[in-house]
Amino acid sequence: MSGWLYLAVAIAATVVAQLFFKQSHRVGQRSYALVAIILFCSAVPCTLLATRHLGIGQVYVATALSYVLTPLGAVWFFQERLRAPHWAALGLIVAGIIVYSV
Repeated sequence: MSGWLYLAVAIAATVVAQLFFKQSHRVGQRSYALVAIILFCSAVPCTLLATRHLGIGQVYVATALSYVLTPLGAVWFFQERLRAPHWAALGLIVAGIIVYSV
């Protein structure tokens, strides 16, 4: 697998794990928390493998996408509302990723 694929899996696992933890808290079922823990644990080796292929700089900056994708997932799955300051913060994170990547 390529480093980019490992990175994508690590970010996706982290985002989905965060959403499962939220669902666990919302409905009070431990099974959601267990899935979240498994996903978090699977993200670690993927992150390490991505770092081997891409370097710590690229991986560290790219993982900031999880801070953007998690609130967007909460909007999609839980119908949460983000206010203007949230959108501004998400925009700044994306801008930082773009600036660092160029």
